[in-house]
Amino acid sequence: MATAGSDGSDGSDGSAGLTSHQVELILRDDANFGPWSALATTESVRVLPLPPSPSPSGSGSGSSAGPHLAVEVPVVARHANSFGNMHGGALATLVDVVTTAAELGRVGGRRPTVSVDLSVSYLTGAPVGSTLVVEATVDRLGRSVVFTTARVYRLGSDGDGGRTLVATGSHTKKVIGGDNFGREGGRRQRSGSGSGSGPRSRL
Repeated sequence: MATAGSDGSDGSDGSAGLTSHQVELILRDDANFGPWSALATTESVRVLPLPPSPSPSGSGSGSSAGPHLAVEVPVVARHANSFGNMHGGALATLVDVVTTAAELGRVGGRRPTVSVDLSVSYLTGAPVGSTLVVEATVDRLGRSVVFTTARVYRLGSDGDGGRTLVATGSHTKKVIGGDNFGREGGRRQRSGSGSGSGPRSRL
């Protein structure tokens, strides 16, 4: 995953991956994730820089040590349940969206996928006004199935840099083919009129 480097660069490593800016465009585009997305409705979402990850040992479709994407998102009132914490459905959406973006980043924005399984374990609350960091790891990037995991942290409110684990998740996706996502964060425009190129790509 080409994320912003610790040196402040744009994160491009010359591979098939996307830069941090391109991943942010994907996350903010509600054509990709739907207007209900907790990220698509938060203007201040941003991709965080990651230290360089060690290269994967051996060959094949295995993943290097993660995380491959870290995203910071504030908890706002429209995300909240009746207790004033981020709703569990919104947290599940964060896991869905950020793990999908991590996978898209590793393949350069290609290969539309659909969810096969999404599991989230909730450990503590995330109140309105707090800030979350979602770290996503692509555990295995196969030809037809992708396995990812995520950890959601709440940042310390006193500025000491502490983090509290809020939730963990796993997300399995099936590759459905095609090349619908461009490197600038949206779908590539297909040539020809056609009678519609089928349903909108599903993430």
